[in-house]
Amino acid sequence: MIQDFNRFLHWSTAALLYTICFFIRVSPNTLQEVLQTDLSLSFGQIGLVSAIYYYTYGLSQMLGSLSVHYIGIQRYLRFCLLFLIAGLCLFIFSTSLTELLLSRFLMGIGASILFFYTLQLAEKMLPHYRFSFFVALTNLMGILGALCAQTPLEYALSLYHWRYIFSLILAVSLLLIPFILEQESYFETSQATEASYTHVKNDLLSLWNERVFFGLSALIALCMMMPLLIIPEMWGSLFLEKVYGLSSLTSSYILSFFFIGVAAGSVAQLLCNLEQWFYAHLSRIVLFEFISVTLFLYLPFVSTHILCFLGFTTGAIASSMLIFFSLLKKRLAHNILVVPFFNMILIIIGSFFQPLIGIFFDILKDRIGLEMSCVLGLSLVPLCMILGHFLSTILCKHTQEA
Repeated sequence: MIQDFNRFLHWSTAALLYTICFFIRVSPNTLQEVLQTDLSLSFGQIGLVSAIYYYTYGLSQMLGSLSVHYIGIQRYLRFCLLFLIAGLCLFIFSTSLTELLLSRFLMGIGASILFFYTLQLAEKMLPHYRFSFFVALTNLMGILGALCAQTPLEYALSLYHWRYIFSLILAVSLLLIPFILEQESYFETSQATEASYTHVKNDLLSLWNERVFFGLSALIALCMMMPLLIIPEMWGSLFLEKVYGLSSLTSSYILSFFFIGVAAGSVAQLLCNLEQWFYAHLSRIVLFEFISVTLFLYLPFVSTHILCFLGFTTGAIASSMLIFFSLLKKRLAHNILVVPFFNMILIIIGSFFQPLIGIFFDILKDRIGLEMSCVLGLSLVPLCMILGHFLSTILCKHTQEA
C-alpha cells in the first residue's frame, strides 16, 4: 500500500508538469491585453503567438511517438524538458514578437511528450490499476491547468506583472524535473525492434485502406474541437468584453465553464460505454453543439448564468470527439502512427484559424468597430459546426455501406 502511494506521488509529479504545460498552452487568451500593452502586438500577432505552440506541439507529438520506439522515452523526455525550460526562460525575458514566437515554439516541443509520458508512467508503475482511470485523471489534470489560466491568472495579473507569474511557473517546473527524471528506472532502455518498423508499415497501410473513414473522422473531430480552440483558448475573453460588455474577470469565469464541461464529458465517457451510442447519434450530437455555441455567441440578452451553462454544454458535447481516438485505436493497426497523426491534424489545422481571426480583427476594427469584428470573426465557429453536421451524415452512410 505504501509502495503504491509512493509510486502515485511519483506519477503525480509528471501529471503536475503536464498541468503546467496546459496552463502555458491556454494562457494567451488571458494575456492578450498585457502583451498588446507591453510589446505593442496586433491581434493577428497575438493569434500567431498562441498558434505556434500548437503547430510545434502537434508536429512534435507525431515525431515523438515514432522517436520513442527508436531512441527510448527517457532520452526523448530529457530533450523535451530542455526545450520546455529554455522556452519558459525566453518567454519571461521576451521583448519582441520574434522572441515570443521562438519561446512558444520551444515550449510546444517541450510539452509534446508529457501526456504520452504520464500515461506510460502509470502503465509501468501502477499496472494493476485501470489504465482508463489514468487516462481520465491525466485529462482532468490538463483541464485543471486550463482552469488556472482563466480566472486565477486574470486575478494574478491584477496584482503582479505577467513576467513574475511565469517566473514562478519556471521555478515550480525546475523543482519538478529532478523528481521526474528519477522515474526513468521504470522504463526499459532497449532500442526499437524490427517489430516497430513492421507496425509503422501496417499503420501506413491501414491509413490508406481506411482513408475515407480516417479523413471524415478527422474533419468531424476538427469541427467539434473548433469551439474550444477559438473561444476559451484564444478569443473568448475579447468577445465577451467587447460584445457583451463584461469585465475581464467575469469573462474568464464564464470561459472556465467550457473546460469544466470538457472534464464532465470526459468522466462520462470513462464511466459509460458510449461508442455505439455516439456513432448512432453523431449528426445529432454535432447539431446540439451547433445550437449551444450559436446561443453562446448570439444570446439576445446578457446573462452570466446562461452563458456559463452554454459554455458548459458546449465543452461537454465537444469532449465527445475524444471517442474518435478510441475508435481509431480499435480499427486501425497498432497506432504507433495513426492516432498521433490524427491528433496532429486536429491541432495544427484547428490552430491555424487563431491568427487568421486575429488578422480579420486587425483589418475590420477601424472600419466596422471591434465589437462587430468579433461578432463576424467568431461566426466561423457555428459555420464549422454546420459543416461537421453535414460530414457526420456522410460518415454514417459510409459506415453502413462498409
